[in-house]
Amino acid sequence: MNMPAFFRSALLAIAAVLVVAAPASAAGGQVIVKFAPGKARTSAMPPGARLGDTIHALGARVVRTTGDPAAAAAGLDRRADVEYAEVDRPMQLFATPNGRGVTGVAFNSPLSICKALSGPLGQGTTADVASCITWETDRGAKVISMSLGGGPSTTLQNAVRYAASHDVLIVAAAGNDGNATLNYPAAYAEVVSVAATDARDVRASFSNANSDVEIAAPGVNILSTYNDGGYRVLSGTSMATPHVSGVGAVIRTRHPTFTAAQARAKLDASVDDKGPAGRDTQYGFGRVNLAKAAT
Repeated sequence: MNMPAFFRSALLAIAAVLVVAAPASAAGGQVIVKFAPGKARTSAMPPGARLGDTIHALGARVVRTTGDPAAAAAGLDRRADVEYAEVDRPMQLFATPNGRGVTGVAFNSPLSICKALSGPLGQGTTADVASCITWETDRGAKVISMSLGGGPSTTLQNAVRYAASHDVLIVAAAGNDGNATLNYPAAYAEVVSVAATDARDVRASFSNANSDVEIAAPGVNILSTYNDGGYRVLSGTSMATPHVSGVGAVIRTRHPTFTAAQARAKLDASVDDKGPAGRDTQYGFGRVNLAKAAT
């Protein structure tokens, strides 16, 4: 993973941009189920299904099935003892290295890292990411930085709302589709959606542009630490996101009494306006400016 070592306040670091892939195949997979209170232990499982882990702080359970997870989710979602059920979608790495030391934006800040992804492609699921969000929130995170994204999910949204209700400033990548696609968690109202700019200080060609984009930051050919102990040059809104998260950490450090909402307002005002005057779909309020944020 490629998250620079910064943040005064503890944050969740999940590096590189991710996309939610297609739902698991009929060969088996996982379903996220929120049972009605007290019903998880007494509820009968569909054929070929068994209860798995609990998602931290959300009360939802992972159900592993040998059958079609979409069919299992649909069947469970219709039951009276279930509040909701959805397929636990796979998540996968989507960042390209270009290919030495670096200093982060808030370089004296400690990190709290929750590993939601594994394997050479950085794969994980909605449940993994949601668990990390809630776990980091309970550890007292003030800024959560997520260089990942994909489709909407009730579980993911609940985790985001949990963090927001605990006064966490949440920042996430807008996505690398190069179009108006909405990626989540960035597109949730509680989250700062980050676009990418290049060396010319204009929107990167891959950066998503939509009404949820809130702020932009450098995201092309960014040198950063890598999970092999070395450094890599990477591009993506995944690289823009930690710039913004670092500025958010500086704001919360310099203004320790600020709420997450106040820090977000300060962040949105600490920009250089780009594109059409005011907020727009390519840059949001503008490209982030650390010098403004630190004053």
